[in-house]
Amino acid sequence: MAENKQDILRQLKEFEKEAAAERREALELREDAVGLLTPALLRRHIRAGTGLVLAYGRKGHTVEFTIDDLKRFVAANERAQKNFRREVRGVPLIQLEKSSDPADIQRSRNVRSAMLYKVNKNLLHFSVSGNIKAHYQVRVRLEDWDMALHSTAMPLVSARAAATGRISFDCSCGRHQFWYRYLASIGGFDVNPPKEQDFPKIRNPGLKGCCCKHVLKVLRVLKSNTVHAVLAREIERQSATIGFADTVRSRFLKDDELRRVALARGVARNPAEARQAQRKFLREAQEFIEDAKKKKGVHELQKKLKLRKGQKVPKARLTDAQRQEIIQSLHNLTVAVKFNLPGFDMQTGLENLAKKYALPVSELKGMMEKEGIA
Repeated sequence: MAENKQDILRQLKEFEKEAAAERREALELREDAVGLLTPALLRRHIRAGTGLVLAYGRKGHTVEFTIDDLKRFVAANERAQKNFRREVRGVPLIQLEKSSDPADIQRSRNVRSAMLYKVNKNLLHFSVSGNIKAHYQVRVRLEDWDMALHSTAMPLVSARAAATGRISFDCSCGRHQFWYRYLASIGGFDVNPPKEQDFPKIRNPGLKGCCCKHVLKVLRVLKSNTVHAVLAREIERQSATIGFADTVRSRFLKDDELRRVALARGVARNPAEARQAQRKFLREAQEFIEDAKKKKGVHELQKKLKLRKGQKVPKARLTDAQRQEIIQSLHNLTVAVKFNLPGFDMQTGLENLAKKYALPVSELKGMMEKEGIA
């Protein structure tokens, strides 16, 4: 068993070396490339009002671009920057999912796995299964990581916020290289090197979409409780490090962590949207109560409806939004207990949730059994 664990770790380290070698090879190939539409070339022809002819490959083929073509490229550039560029780095995870090409979203459903295997400060390394190649490397930088490190909230809460907040990414596949890496660069959500500067004039001249199927799979995995638990422990490790933050060493995940994250298949629903819906529900409920107080004199009604001795409080019926929030909290508690996060044990956690939601512990246990939470 121990030998198998060492084999997995050795294979992942070898995969890391191969991915680094591929990036170096890609850099060498790019330096020897022909027919690139560089920023300087595009700017020069736009200012001169002239079209241009560029080589397409090394077999003598060429492609002609009129001044109108070049102007459309510039318009697409400006539109993409307006849609994606922010004062800060990265793009919210939910925006990346919504802005992706439907074809990529459909393809991502056939990607079998995306496993987190290495953490380097706020940069996460994933091994994602492929078809042309066995695996592709996806790197994701959590742009809200510093906020998570300095937050006073529970590490699990901060980890979830960082994993589903603003992110930047890169993928070693051709789809990302030829369709989306330029977009990520001008949109401010690229992880480099390599840093793309040449317009995708053939593959994606309209700069549509933003994520390949491998990245979309990773985005779903980033919403999973198992990854949040790993990141929570990493927040604790990094925030406790003595010395400069940029001296924090990268690390490969431990055997028990690798086993758990390997099971993460990804979350299709969006926790952020669920929380937004819950906040809307609570806001509307509060507005209803305040309105009722003004119009009907609720205080007087409360006096008249004061419970008599021995009378039981009628059981309030949970809304679907409330039930989903409780179920999510139970999932989080179970994961925290499994990962031995400090301050978490099942009984205390259930008692705290019972107080928060005004429910008996027995009902929470019943919900866990019904939902298969173990």
